[in-house]
Amino acid sequence: FQVTEMSNDSYAIFPIREQNTFFHVYQYGPILIDKTSNNGLNWERTPLKREGYYRDFFAVDTSHFFLIYNWDSTFISKYINGAVHHNIDTFYVDKPNLMFFPNADTGYIAASSTQDLHNHFIYKSTTGGTNFVKIFTDSLMNINDMFFTSANMGYAVGDLGKIIKTTDGGSSWEYLNTNLSTNLKSLFFINDDLGYVAGSSGLIIKTINGGASWTPETVDFPASFTKIFFVNDTVGFALSNNILFRNQPPSNTWVI
Repeated sequence: FQVTEMSNDSYAIFPIREQNTFFHVYQYGPILIDKTSNNGLNWERTPLKREGYYRDFFAVDTSHFFLIYNWDSTFISKYINGAVHHNIDTFYVDKPNLMFFPNADTGYIAASSTQDLHNHFIYKSTTGGTNFVKIFTDSLMNINDMFFTSANMGYAVGDLGKIIKTTDGGSSWEYLNTNLSTNLKSLFFINDDLGYVAGSSGLIIKTINGGASWTPETVDFPASFTKIFFVNDTVGFALSNNILFRNQPPSNTWVI
């Protein structure tokens, strides 16, 4: 495999499912984004690069992707169909830290305030990353991850076992009952109903009914998970520091 440049910090490897495409986001002076469309055999530099401090990256497909970064304020830049648009929106008070774009027009951002580093807010844009509007606030919830299966259907997870769900594009949110106090760090949904959440204390839970109920999965080693991801409808991976777990379908077991 050919690798991208040696860098000060690598922030993300972002896959586009079923398109053999991956993005590598890293710092080498400015924030740089390299893309491969042949499973890593060759990499090319995208023109979307910025001076600043990385916050998050999201790619809708191979030609629509977004970058959040800090300088004196927090900015969003995007690449759409070959054209770079810098600083399409600027946040001067709240600080965006996470984003999810279910399509090129609709995007969601989880943000903190200048007084509190926890993500208490969710913003939404329906104009391709401009004109974000605050649609959710919970001063007691720290949002750690979001996942949207469509522009209207989405979930967010946070500390103390909190999971919220919207079916109307964020106009309303439902708190799902997990009966947990564990910090939830990452989630991935195969479709509107089938999803997984991973968190601290070796926790992986699964729903088959859109979050109405949750079932714990069996993990063969106590670990605190930071990321869960499925490469297709059945094969999933969960990361805990330097340990990678894989599920063992059709059982509900995860092994190193």
